[in-house]
Amino acid sequence: MSVADFGTGSGHYALALAKRVGPNGTVYAVDVQKEMLGHVREATKRAGVHNVKALWGIIDEIGGTKLADGVCEAVVISNVLFQTDDKLACAKEAFRILRSGGEVMVIDWSDNSELVGGGKAHLVPKTSAENFFTQAGFRITQSFEAGAHHWGFVAQKSK
Repeated sequence: MSVADFGTGSGHYALALAKRVGPNGTVYAVDVQKEMLGHVREATKRAGVHNVKALWGIIDEIGGTKLADGVCEAVVISNVLFQTDDKLACAKEAFRILRSGGEVMVIDWSDNSELVGGGKAHLVPKTSAENFFTQAGFRITQSFEAGAHHWGFVAQKSK
């Protein structure tokens, strides 16, 4: 199994996903901040994880991740959608790299959060995010609570 972690940051999800996909799977930890990718590489070394590939890429540009079309079964986009300049392009990039039937999990800050950097003006309402992913070709399959300060959903790429 191959999974992409968009906006991986320190690699928290990437490390957890590495265990989930197993030694024969691959996790693509994608971030635009090269310094963060260095942290991911160090964290994977310390953890003895060898199936995470830290990649510099732009998640809100079609082709920006530099991953091949249909290379992944899943994409995780957590706490980063609010930072993207082009939310629809981010959804389209996830769609592009997913195989038919693949899924994307999106988690982001809720309207009631005072913890988000950049202020509430940058928050993306869940319904708006769902609309971006629907426009990109996804079908929303599940919504879930993701704690006191986050919303989440899973969407599937059409088969």
